[in-house]
Amino acid sequence: ASGNGNGGRARADISIYGQESNYTTWRLANVGAEPQPDDGEPFGEKMQRLVGELRAQQAEGARLDAAIAENLQMLGFLSREEDR
Repeated sequence: ASGNGNGGRARADISIYGQESNYTTWRLANVGAEPQPDDGEPFGEKMQRLVGELRAQQAEGARLDAAIAENLQMLGFLSREEDR
């Protein structure tokens, strides 16, 4: 069974943005952001680029976490066991 709650059938009330067109769901999803114009970048290419940027940011975050842990350890605020 699919996780969409309708047995895997297509839904007629899903808009182009994937938002159900009922008031409750729309209200929960509405964060006041204005629709953005199409930038012309194909969706698949944009997602590949954004996932690449995310992976680079995650790698940088891991590098910074390791550097912070090493510095805390050198200062005596973190033991090797706590770093794991």
